Amino acid sequence: MVELFDMIAGSETGSIIATTLALKNDASNSKQPNKFFADSAIKFFDATINGIYYDIKMPTSLMFFIYLLFLGSFGSLAYNFT
Repeated sequence: MVELFDMIAGSETGSIIATTLALKNDASNSKQPNKFFADSAIKFFDATINGIYYDIKMPTSLMFFIYLLFLGSFGSLAYNFT
């Protein structure tokens, strides 16, 4: 992949897999130009997915406070501009 493309990009999961595909091999005695192939990139992602993505639930009281904050801010702006 390193020799085929000038740039590899992605967002979220795609960026992690693109990064593993774009890494050059550091070993001087290896004929392989890139460090990982697609199957090893997917294995790396599967092994580290729980450390990368985790679900955090926001408390309801905090969500209500943020809702009131934005409602008050944008409501006053709309009132002042009209």
